[in-house]
Amino acid sequence: MLHARIRPAAWLTALLALLAATPAPAEGVDEKAQACAGCHGENGVPQQKTMPVIWGQQQGYLYLQLRDFKSGARKNDVMGPIVQALERDDMMALAAYFSQKTWPNLQQPRAPAGVAKRGGPAPQRAQVAGEAPFDRRKRHSRG
Repeated sequence: MLHARIRPAAWLTALLALLAATPAPAEGVDEKAQACAGCHGENGVPQQKTMPVIWGQQQGYLYLQLRDFKSGARKNDVMGPIVQALERDDMMALAAYFSQKTWPNLQQPRAPAGVAKRGGPAPQRAQVAGEAPFDRRKRHSRG
């Protein structure tokens, strides 16, 4: 008899889908957000580097990601089943909740001070090539 080895991620996905599909008493946003901490981190630092940081992220961005996971426009074996149990108001509340958190300390080195000073708009193509910037007011003819 052959026994298929089931990956831990598959078990986790199945468990989360089961929990998400099980009717539960009304939960507040704090309780719903606790389910996110399992992957995205208790203190906002994800458990794995492949998981995105959601603490301090833009509210609209977070809502759109949840909406797209629910609709299937964005696919993920873990997130897909979880968001199926969420209503629009739940997704809006979670997006607001996480957007109000402070971006976590990811223990990454800061960029050198000179990098920030060099910031600014990207150079125009003509400037990169060493030419004068394009002037829309001048008429150019093809000749």
